[in-house]
Amino acid sequence: ALGLAQSWRLTGRGDEARRLLDDWLSSHARDSQLLAERGRLALDENATEEAVALLRRAVAGLAARGEPHLTLVVTDGNNHARRRYESIGFEHRHEALRVVLPDGDLPLSAATAAA
Repeated sequence: ALGLAQSWRLTGRGDEARRLLDDWLSSHARDSQLLAERGRLALDENATEEAVALLRRAVAGLAARGEPHLTLVVTDGNNHARRRYESIGFEHRHEALRVVLPDGDLPLSAATAAA
């Protein structure tokens, strides 16, 4: 359910993502990953207060289980989302880069050189 909801949120199908997440949260109310994804969706919808409450519940659940952190992913160039996360108390700690690999028909040495 989480992966499908994430896909729907990222492709602009927020209503469907919200229904799926809310349905799953009705029986998995303490699932921090579901809560975090629902919080991301609320942020996308400019429902900041709802997002903060959901993300706080997610963080509290992780802390209660002794988890060290919650990862929120922001696509490259989405400074608006990064500013929103920072405005509610999250800190930027790590940056990653995803590289799209060349066509799989290339020999490994050529693919390595091209990357």
